[in-house]
Amino acid sequence: MISIGSVRSPGDAASYYARDNYYTADQAEGASAWAGEGAAELGLSGQVDAEQFAKVLAGELPNGVILNAKRGEHRAGWDVTMSVPKSVSILALVGGDQRLVVAVRQAAAATLAWAEANIAEGRVWNSKGQMPETTGRFVAATFLHDVNRVGEPQLHVHNVIANVTRTADGKWRALHADQLYERQHVMDAVFLSMLRGRVETLGFVTIPRHDGRNGAFEIAGVSREVVEAFSVRSAQIDAYIKERGLENTPRTRQYAALATRDPKSPDLAPEQRAEGWQRLAAEKGAGSGSVGEGRTGGGRAGA
Repeated sequence: MISIGSVRSPGDAASYYARDNYYTADQAEGASAWAGEGAAELGLSGQVDAEQFAKVLAGELPNGVILNAKRGEHRAGWDVTMSVPKSVSILALVGGDQRLVVAVRQAAAATLAWAEANIAEGRVWNSKGQMPETTGRFVAATFLHDVNRVGEPQLHVHNVIANVTRTADGKWRALHADQLYERQHVMDAVFLSMLRGRVETLGFVTIPRHDGRNGAFEIAGVSREVVEAFSVRSAQIDAYIKERGLENTPRTRQYAALATRDPKSPDLAPEQRAEGWQRLAAEKGAGSGSVGEGRTGGGRAGA
């Protein structure tokens, strides 16, 4: 599921997104990466450096170009967050199936590439005035995280798209981002389809989620009780929407998420967090040896 939000402060954003939160040390390596044709043209590749990231968000490009906002301050960019179905997070992080983590990263990368090819636009002047131009270039940084704000297992990828693109005349300009919002449902469907295909290729059986929005799914064999036990944050958002009689849309959920957001839970040692997840799974009858039953065949979780 995809949410979109503005990145307001380059410094704060760099500090937050560059902080990985994996519960095992070996997963932290490579948790961030530059992405997009625009990033490649600027020589940005590999793991994201926080200082360089902050400069790009501030409009200071590695090639010496500085983007100046014509009105007010330069807008930093947008965070396109791709979150996976809860059952995928449970099997990957509680069940220990690292193949699912790889599948999430691949699906997110493929979706970002689709958005870049179909949505990335700049604005150029011609005889008719300022017009949008498809550029096919994002300058983006991606960050893979594993928990939500209340410390539950929740794989999600922050795709931070800087407010810059290169148009056909070779100039670097601000990104025209209206299409990101207008085609949010389409991006969501693309991501879920990309992920579902990869999950099924690994041998898992998938089923439509109870709401089925944009092709949402869960993995068979992970009970609704287990999913709900690890979905306190989602329940908070649902309750907020229901109490106010609001329509349950991506925009409404983003608003509800902000309205109900508390400061992040105190950071626990990776081992403590993993132990807590295992205890909860066991209490719901789904210990690490049984949460991965939704396969058509193949090896055990983590194999």
